[in-house]
Amino acid sequence: HIVALFPFLAEGAAVPAVLDVAVAPVAKKSPVLFLVLDGMSVPVFLALREDLARTGWVEAGLKTGAAPRQAVAMLPTETEASRASLFAGTPMRGQAAVEKDRFARHLALRALSRGGKPPVLFHKADLVGESVGLEDEVRRAIEDTEQQIVGVIVNSIDDHLAKGDQIAAPQTVDAIRPLGLLLATARAAGRVVVVTSDHGHVLERELTYRRT
Repeated sequence: HIVALFPFLAEGAAVPAVLDVAVAPVAKKSPVLFLVLDGMSVPVFLALREDLARTGWVEAGLKTGAAPRQAVAMLPTETEASRASLFAGTPMRGQAAVEKDRFARHLALRALSRGGKPPVLFHKADLVGESVGLEDEVRRAIEDTEQQIVGVIVNSIDDHLAKGDQIAAPQTVDAIRPLGLLLATARAAGRVVVVTSDHGHVLERELTYRRT
C-alpha cells in the first residue's frame, strides 16, 4: 500500500503544477486518491508521515528513494486562491463549484481517465453522512476501478485552526477525520494515495503589527 507524499509544491514550482508533476505521473500507472489536507503545515506533515508509516503505508516518490517533493502555496496563501489554483492547474480564485469543475476538466488528468469518467472531487459536505462511514457516493467512487482519479479535500486541520485551537493541530490519521476511513477504502481498492496541502499555517506568537 503506497502513499506518495507531497507536502507542498514540487521543486520550486507553484501550486498549479502539482497535478501535472505529482498526480498525473502516478495516475498513468495506478488509480489515484488525491488527498488535500487543507492547512497542513510542514510540522503536521512530518508527524503525519510517521503515523502513516506506523499504520502500514509505504512512502514512495516519483524516483526510488527520493525525498518528499515540496510545494509552494499561491499568494495570497489562503484557501480561495491557493486551493482553487491547485485543482485548476492554473493561478485563479474560486469556491467549491469552481474547484470541482476545473479539476474535472484538467487536461492531463482527463486524458488519463477511463470509461468516460473524468476526475471527480469531493468536499467536506460530501464525505460523511448521518450513518457511520463515508457517504456512499464517495465510497463508490474510490472503489470504482473505472474511476482513475478521485480527489478529496479534508478540512480537519484548517477547521481546527479557524476555531483558535492553535496549540496542537491534528497530527495523526485518527485525529484528522475522516482520513482513516478514506485511507482504508483506498487501500482496499488498491489505490495509490497522493497527499498534499493547498497552504500551511504559522502559529500566532502574540506579535503586534506596527506600520512604518
